[in-house]
Amino acid sequence: MKQILLSFFILLLLSIVIMGCVDLLQTDTGNDYYIEHSIILNTNDSYYADQPQINKNKVVWTANDGNDYEIYYWNGTLNSKGEPSEIIKISNNSYRDIHPKINAGRVVWIGYENMTSHIFYWDGTFNLNGTPIEPIKMNNDHLNVINPDIYEGEIVWKGFNDDRLDIYYWNGTYYSNGSPTNPKKISNSDLRDYCPIINEDLIIWREFDGRDYEICFWNKTSGLNGNHDQIKRTNANSSSYYTTISQGKVVWQRSDGFDSEIYFWDGKYEKNEIPEPVQISNNTYDDLFPQICANRVVWEGLINNKQGIYYWDGSFESNRKPTEPILISNDSFDNYAPKIDGNCVVWVGNTGNYKGIYYWDERFNNDGRPIDPILISKKGSNSNSPQINDDKIVWVGSENGTNMIYYLDLNISKNYK
Repeated sequence: MKQILLSFFILLLLSIVIMGCVDLLQTDTGNDYYIEHSIILNTNDSYYADQPQINKNKVVWTANDGNDYEIYYWNGTLNSKGEPSEIIKISNNSYRDIHPKINAGRVVWIGYENMTSHIFYWDGTFNLNGTPIEPIKMNNDHLNVINPDIYEGEIVWKGFNDDRLDIYYWNGTYYSNGSPTNPKKISNSDLRDYCPIINEDLIIWREFDGRDYEICFWNKTSGLNGNHDQIKRTNANSSSYYTTISQGKVVWQRSDGFDSEIYFWDGKYEKNEIPEPVQISNNTYDDLFPQICANRVVWEGLINNKQGIYYWDGSFESNRKPTEPILISNDSFDNYAPKIDGNCVVWVGNTGNYKGIYYWDERFNNDGRPIDPILISKKGSNSNSPQINDDKIVWVGSENGTNMIYYLDLNISKNYK
């Protein structure tokens, strides 16, 4: 009898240990607490929601209203039941409106009026009856546009017509009659320019110089003083892609002669007045799609023939060599589309059974390894397109064939962590 009891307790102990190990290895386990506190933002009269963007607690996205795609806006308020209130449609027309961007409560997007793409801008204000004021069309009818970006009411975009590909900038000012001042062309008309981004002081874009694509840096203060020739450019032997900017610091991907690597420029260091970046990845596989917040950088790399998420904390060794990046995602399935804000990172993980949104907040185990990321979306919801700002996350989730916008405020769960 004693031997039977001893065998039972041994088996029970082994079961506990095995289950504990499985739990430690299972990084795609969903956290029900996060899932419980996520909110669906869709309205009952819209379909196929997509392209969510967030700034502070305000969210915009595009969805079909039954006729075409329009731009929807939520101001971050909840009713007494904890449900989203004040979801409004800020475009309302007979053509397609897509690719919204939001900053400081102001929104910019592309509208395809008369089969031509235009930049539309809503300044975040309302009429006396509570309806949003009409958006403003920023470009003329003779120029197609793409790639709008916005920072505190200032807007950049790429305009193109025939062989012309130029970067335009509107500084957020108006004439005395209330109409917006004319945008300024800030790029070189003899070259092809792409993908502008605007931030506090800089506007950056890619430019084809006849040999490869370089990164251009234009200071808004110099431009406003009438000096539009003060464009700084990189000077590399291979093309640069996927630039992002934060607090004057810039990252991009570029070949080192063998594969694609990630480069970081602190906004200051130059050689012969040419921005001199630092290579922060160095391996034998492609590193892609970098994102930056302050001096922290994330990107896609390779691990065990799977796409993984790598993180660099912005630190350097004593010889000014950048410290080694670390893998923060699961290495048994593909992970991609990282976004970073502060010390929080989100991305898409594809387990093979479903796509989910994963979250990591720069915490580490006692042995120095990063803690496992947390699945914050529902299993089986096939989630994608995460965005994060100010501890708040939005993404697209699909259930029963219907796309919905999900919103999660991480501040709700800080005590839980």
